[in-house]
Amino acid sequence: MNITGGSRTGHDFTGDGVDDVAGVNADGLLRIYRNNAGSLSGDDVGPGWTAMDKVAAGDFTGDGKADIVAANNTTGDLNLYTSNGSGISSTTKIGSNWGGITKLTLSDIDNDGKDDVVAINGSTGDLLQYTSTGTSLKSGVEIGHGWSTMQHLI
Repeated sequence: MNITGGSRTGHDFTGDGVDDVAGVNADGLLRIYRNNAGSLSGDDVGPGWTAMDKVAAGDFTGDGKADIVAANNTTGDLNLYTSNGSGISSTTKIGSNWGGITKLTLSDIDNDGKDDVVAINGSTGDLLQYTSTGTSLKSGVEIGHGWSTMQHLI
């Protein structure tokens, strides 16, 4: 696969300053596709991603490499998958009871160099900020109302 021209968004999972792409196939296998001068090469990260219904990527740890945050629709757990530049180096449970969250994304809301989790509570429509400490999350703080009609949170 080659990437040329056009608009795209990506995340730098390897820390080399070039955006990479991640995807989950129909069997639930997560793959990270490294961008090598516009050509992508895929590496298997691991299975079990069919249970993840809310997934976002960003630099949660603040180390310059994109990490993945995913909510498990079976357990309600929110997990952090930390990138070490050559793959996912660790998995940490950083939250419970995320079943009521309908959308989530990562964004450095507090401008500290670590992407925070921003989420929509489906029952209230509130927009919540969960500040990243680099290894865990602080309690959610309401930062907006009326977000239940949003189709996507980017």
